[in-house]
Amino acid sequence: MGKFLSDLQVALKCESCRNGRSEWIVDEPLIYHSNITNKRYTAPKGFITDFASVPRIPLAYALFGDTIHAPAAIHDWLYSTGIEERPVADAILREAALAISVPKWKVTLIYYAVRLFGSKYYMRQKKEA
Repeated sequence: MGKFLSDLQVALKCESCRNGRSEWIVDEPLIYHSNITNKRYTAPKGFITDFASVPRIPLAYALFGDTIHAPAAIHDWLYSTGIEERPVADAILREAALAISVPKWKVTLIYYAVRLFGSKYYMRQKKEA
């Protein structure tokens, strides 16, 4: 299983930036080592994340909001850089969520939601690069 080598430290950029979502600025590099790729990934200081894009539907947000900030920040960074193909980035999200002891059932649902709905965001990032 992978491991975070630093703690998530962020500051609020704005409460309701894009599509009503808050954005956060990484204050100190967030470092994660993945056993999937045997690589170390760093979301650098200054990187902007919206964490997990969980719909603000009450039940969905109650179950999944505010649960995987560090894994979501690494995942956002992987999507924004395109340094890993989308299936690998999504697998790293799953691995990182398990590494911080998120219950497996939640991780499974989050993973499949990302697999189903993340392609539009990933492709947009790749086109902008």
